[in-house]
Amino acid sequence: MTTGPTRLGSSLSEALGRLEHAIFDPTRVEENERLAREHEESDQRAKRRERLDALGIELEKNTHRQVISNTGLKNTTSLVAVQRWLTSQSNYPMAVLTGNRGCGKSVAAAYVVANWDRSAAWSSAPDLIRVFTGNFGDQLKRQDTLKRARLLVLDDVGTEGDAVRMTATLIELLDERKQRKTLITTNLSKEAFLERYADERLHSRLRELAGFVGDKGPDLRGQP
Repeated sequence: MTTGPTRLGSSLSEALGRLEHAIFDPTRVEENERLAREHEESDQRAKRRERLDALGIELEKNTHRQVISNTGLKNTTSLVAVQRWLTSQSNYPMAVLTGNRGCGKSVAAAYVVANWDRSAAWSSAPDLIRVFTGNFGDQLKRQDTLKRARLLVLDDVGTEGDAVRMTATLIELLDERKQRKTLITTNLSKEAFLERYADERLHSRLRELAGFVGDKGPDLRGQP
């Protein structure tokens, strides 16, 4: 006849066996890992959306979804360049993306913002000129934000009407931002950029701080 303690020991052994199986069951482990990955990906998508929304960055609906999910983006010259620039510690603190309209420069800049986890600011070229020609409270506060943000994107430089004022503004900004990331997008070529902003003080700072990337890709606007 089986004694009480023996039956108890057997039951305990069986319970421990079931518990061990539940813990180390490969199927259950894989499922838990999958759920953890999905949770992390969902959290990262939410953070990317918040970063874009916080700066009022507008993209085509499909492109916005691709930037947030980090999937489906076309491997443009600009995107590959900023991915390297974003992760490298040895690159220039400043990058200038040049190329024709619609080749993906602003999308690449939005990708950088979405994946940047520190302070960031975004300004179009006309808005930058407006901000730096004023001396009122809100404008001065905005100037300080643009100077101090760990990442600054200046979009569509070359579309402002006053090249002289833009030259002076870029000099002022670069003097303040030597240790911070600055990304410029422009439809101008490198040669046209340097000709438009023809000030040796600016050129000297660009030689020291900036890398130029020429994107000769096609117009991607409206493509799936």
